[in-house]
Amino acid sequence: MNGTPLPHNLDAEAAVIGVCLRHPDLTADVVGRISTTDFYSPKHQEIWTAIADVEHNDVPHDVLIVADWLNRRGKLEACGGVLALSELVDAPPHISNLSYYVDIVLEASARRQLHALGATISALAVQLDLDHQELRERVRDVMKGWLDDAHLG
Repeated sequence: MNGTPLPHNLDAEAAVIGVCLRHPDLTADVVGRISTTDFYSPKHQEIWTAIADVEHNDVPHDVLIVADWLNRRGKLEACGGVLALSELVDAPPHISNLSYYVDIVLEASARRQLHALGATISALAVQLDLDHQELRERVRDVMKGWLDDAHLG
């Protein structure tokens, strides 16, 4: 990968989480568009998993509910504790831009997925036990799986 970091935008990730923590009524729509794996930061992935799980269980959520969820699973400190969650709530940009922040996170996620796809195709290219027809079919299957991903569009 030559030292270039994979595409990500930690500020947009933090904005999505912060707005959803501050405005739980908006979370259901966002949970329908974005998944845990779309976040680059492992901390953000854990926090989003908590938010999504609480949302799926129809529990009104806020910082304390999400912190409790993380704490019960032994993940709160790894996410920076209650203070880090509170900072996410205190720092979100404009609520009206939430859809744009989600789009930024999704675009970076798609680019990381494409990078992984390239690595998979490169690995297939050097599998000498595959004839050209098998190779084409495997590449087609990998590409189709990526293109069919609902998060892309």
